[in-house]
Amino acid sequence: MWGQYEAIDGSQDVITINFGHSKAKRDDKKQIKMSRPTLWAIFDIFITVRVRVIKNGKSTERQFVHPLNDSIKKVLRYLGISEDIFIQGTSKS
Repeated sequence: MWGQYEAIDGSQDVITINFGHSKAKRDDKKQIKMSRPTLWAIFDIFITVRVRVIKNGKSTERQFVHPLNDSIKKVLRYLGISEDIFIQGTSKS
């Protein structure tokens, strides 16, 4: 964000961030779109992606409990991380 912002009391260089919804189409609210994932979005991926581990004799197979959603796929692409990172490690002991 750049430029000059004027607060209600007339002071400048003060930004107040209020949450709203972009569908409200309010002219008095500026919309901020983030082009990079936040740290919480990245961290959340590694908490929410669930993997099932299946042991079959000496081999182990990992599968997604649920398919990755588009948001997770987008963040992984941005970070240059393969979707297979969660299921890699399939091995034979």
